[in-house]
Amino acid sequence: MSIDTAEKLAQAIFDLSLINERQLQDVWGLLGSRVVSLDEFSEALVGRELLTGYQLNRVLRGEKKGYFCGDYKILYLVGRGSFARVYRAVHHVTGEIVALKVMRRSCAKDENKVEDFRREGSTGMTLRHPNIVSIFEVATHEKPYFLVMEFIEGRNLREFIKIRERCEPDEAIRLMKDVAAALDYAHRKGVTHRDIKLSNVLVSGRGIAKLADFGLAGGVEGVDNMSEHANPRTIDYAALERSTGVRRNDPRSDIYFTGCMLYHLLSGEPPLSDTKNRINRLNKQRFEGVKPLHRLMPKLPRPVLSVVERAMEYDPERRYQSPKEFLIDLESAQRTLSEPDPNQWSYQDDDTVIEEEESRTARRTKPQRSVMLIEADAMMQKMIRSHLKGRGFRVLMTEDPRRALSRFGGDELPAQCLVFSAVELGERAVEAYESFTTNPATMGIPSVLLLGKEHSAWMNRTDGREHHVVLQMPITVGKLREVLDRLVPHAIA
Repeated sequence: MSIDTAEKLAQAIFDLSLINERQLQDVWGLLGSRVVSLDEFSEALVGRELLTGYQLNRVLRGEKKGYFCGDYKILYLVGRGSFARVYRAVHHVTGEIVALKVMRRSCAKDENKVEDFRREGSTGMTLRHPNIVSIFEVATHEKPYFLVMEFIEGRNLREFIKIRERCEPDEAIRLMKDVAAALDYAHRKGVTHRDIKLSNVLVSGRGIAKLADFGLAGGVEGVDNMSEHANPRTIDYAALERSTGVRRNDPRSDIYFTGCMLYHLLSGEPPLSDTKNRINRLNKQRFEGVKPLHRLMPKLPRPVLSVVERAMEYDPERRYQSPKEFLIDLESAQRTLSEPDPNQWSYQDDDTVIEEEESRTARRTKPQRSVMLIEADAMMQKMIRSHLKGRGFRVLMTEDPRRALSRFGGDELPAQCLVFSAVELGERAVEAYESFTTNPATMGIPSVLLLGKEHSAWMNRTDGREHHVVLQMPITVGKLREVLDRLVPHAIA
């Protein structure tokens, strides 16, 4: 039956159990009539989130199956591969949002592939860590197997780096620390990953990296029996291990490919040449001929370069020997990045710096108020400091919350108030604000947290002290100045 009217669409989605009678009546009531166009009815369904665009398109195409998988209603397709498809889904009773990894029917005919899929599920169910995507259940529905998994609202690192091109060192190391922590936990459970790549690292909306797909862990496939259609990363692991003489499932292989990801994040370029040719992929020259990162990025700090170099050592005995050892050096490199660097800080503009040098006597007579702003948006930086300059404030700027906190670690305070803007930085700024306001050494210092329009859930992230203020956009710069006037009173001459 061709669906060309609102009534026909209503009947179709009701028959498919995508909507119940009460919900349907609510939509008709919202529209005020049943004499509406198909487009108006469709927009109402999607607008009220009773139907997703994915579901609507399938219904309009006349498809009768594929809307449910066991106890879960499929909302939309998240991603697809040669082995399985991943959907966002909701439990029809509890309303829990999950990811469903559904094995392709063509693969379900192969017993070896079914066993691999089951192994991925059973292995994943034993792993519970903040940086590993949780697997809750291995199930079947009308023959295909599927995994019920934690749904991560965000994107994978391949998509992330495609948009960003490359990351700043602190961000890149922070993400790889999460991966290394996941590998360390799995290693202690006797599990290696064996499919480390950008698309298997998901970055949540809070900026937390989570490692997914332990599907090759513990598998029996070897270099001599791989087909032409084998997973390219399987070939990479086999080539590295065969050419360096280490056993299969050596944790140092995971470390090598994590180092490859860090190299890519820092430089914007993959270290290993990409090829679909199996013979070329197995060639050890592909590993020995990697261009050193310091030639691509000569300005990177030496500790960062050293971590990448050691993680990607061709000789496994010179590589990090365990994920824990790798994690420790990542943390050490990150600490060197957070050390105060005067070149990263400036006052409002050049003439303000000159005033600092030429007006010391005047400042003794009338001390200047000071504020430090953590803000990633250049236009917002310019607007705020221009306004505050006119109100007699001295302003320090940085995009890095860690640097800001490190500046307040000494005996002399760099500013009288610290402003954290989460509009661009998100959870990083919120976590830094909480650290600052709960640290006994800094909790007495006035501070302001600026939240974006979408950050309403974070409005309660304050301790209620009068000198700790949370503001949500939209606000004017004048409103921010009024708050600062209260928190940092004019100095008495």
